[in-house]
Amino acid sequence: MNDIFFSFTGFALTAPLLLYAAYGIRRDRLRLSFATLRLLKWIAISLPLSVAVNVALLFRFWSAPVVVAITAPILVYIAYTIWRDGLGWRLGIQRLLKWTAVSLPVALLISAVIFVGVLALLAVNSCDDMTTSPVVANARGDRAQGRLQACSFFGASDNYYITLEIENQLSLWPRKKLIYYDPAGDLSPVLRWTDENTLSIDLGRVNWVSLRLDKVGSVRILYSYETIDQPPVGDH
Repeated sequence: MNDIFFSFTGFALTAPLLLYAAYGIRRDRLRLSFATLRLLKWIAISLPLSVAVNVALLFRFWSAPVVVAITAPILVYIAYTIWRDGLGWRLGIQRLLKWTAVSLPVALLISAVIFVGVLALLAVNSCDDMTTSPVVANARGDRAQGRLQACSFFGASDNYYITLEIENQLSLWPRKKLIYYDPAGDLSPVLRWTDENTLSIDLGRVNWVSLRLDKVGSVRILYSYETIDQPPVGDH
């Protein structure tokens, strides 16, 4: 919500200045070259002002330039058409409002996409991937391993899972995640190949397990674990 607010701040600072520039161009009956110079001057004023205000607001500065970068060319074009068509105040404002209704939602949408992308990047970079068991491989080269992903972006969370990577398999994601689980103790999972096409996974005592893959390619996966009953809420 803060980024949407800052986007409105950037637009609110830019639109009146460019509207005033369009009025000045119309009032002074400037030729195209002089009109362009005046618009560029006001853009040069509005962009740093917009950025400065957003920096002052919790030091969040990227969203306002995004809005300005999208809306400014549209508003410049509208100012040019108002000058070109010789529109009066009323018709000029109507045209400006129409294009504002188009450009502002687009700018906000792009700002939101960038914001989500930044959050995703921060979330990925806040996770550490570790091993919880040695790699076990069959003679063909298929490799299985226990892993732990520890994340701290939205609070601390530990995700335990088992992976299997099939040798020489053409796939965008050759490493498959077989099962997620929550261990009830500190014991590592025990993985072993009973034959070339059968992988045995012993998770020991667990609080819960997710849905699982029972077969990947020609490899069949066998699971064993003991689920610990959780005490009812309120019991000690």
